[in-house]
Amino acid sequence: MSQKIAVIVPTIRKESWEIFIQEWEPLFRKHQVLLVKVEDKPEWPYIETIDYQEKPAKQTYRQFPNFEWLFNKSDTCRNAGFYIAKGSNPDVYMSFDDDVLPNNNDPIQQHLDALNMTVPKYWVSTCQDIYPRGVPYGVRSEMEVVLSHGVWANVPDLDAPTQLLNPTMKDVAFNKMNVPKGVLFPFCAMNFAFKPQLLPFIYQAPMSKRLEEYGITVGDRFGDIWSGVVAKLACDSNNWGVVTGYSTINHSRASNVFTNLRKEALFLEQNETFYNEWTDISEPSDYVVLYKRMLKAWQSDLKNLKNN
Repeated sequence: MSQKIAVIVPTIRKESWEIFIQEWEPLFRKHQVLLVKVEDKPEWPYIETIDYQEKPAKQTYRQFPNFEWLFNKSDTCRNAGFYIAKGSNPDVYMSFDDDVLPNNNDPIQQHLDALNMTVPKYWVSTCQDIYPRGVPYGVRSEMEVVLSHGVWANVPDLDAPTQLLNPTMKDVAFNKMNVPKGVLFPFCAMNFAFKPQLLPFIYQAPMSKRLEEYGITVGDRFGDIWSGVVAKLACDSNNWGVVTGYSTINHSRASNVFTNLRKEALFLEQNETFYNEWTDISEPSDYVVLYKRMLKAWQSDLKNLKNN
């Protein structure tokens, strides 16, 4: 039986979207996905859904209400896409950025295959696609994979200081592995997939100028990174498996390094302490307090949506 797939894509660039849809549409038709385009507007995200299960594909447009937990004017507007997609009860959620392409493969099927895996809690294979001698048979299928973190070819996703030091770097090497229980990793939202049970914990961390309304210095570029920390901690506590490197896309566009530097600078110090602040409730920063409050609001609204 085929799985119902929702694909969420945030965008602010018409030219990128035109290239994106042209390259991805054959795969969207093949897998009969529900495509949720989240166009970030000054006051609210604008949602367009295209249901490729219909022939011809059914298109719907709407403006998204300004819910308390939603911070737009950054890539974290994809939260609105997750929320809209939940109404169709998909079996799998996927999200891609608008500047990534399939790269002559099928990243959607790669994610589906990864989400069908079971993995060890604490062991990591030193080989790809096979367990070498010494890995106990009893641990090889301990956890169901609920999160598949994809990677990318061509333009690497680097922080601004690293990008400045390596301006011509291309095609970095990636690990293809499960991420063991108790281990964190840098989560990039340009290419990932997850099962519905993770949705309450996949909320992208609040970013953008709206932070000023809460007395927090404006920063950006860590919405997906910190949501990855929160999601991985949830996976660990529920004995859910996480894998990385099994789905690959082509990243075609590097963002401006100096723009990134300005955005990242205000949160670089916060990134050094975020994990400890999140797990140690004794002295959380104002930002972590806000993020936890927004996460609870997100989870509450998801429950209300379920009951409607």
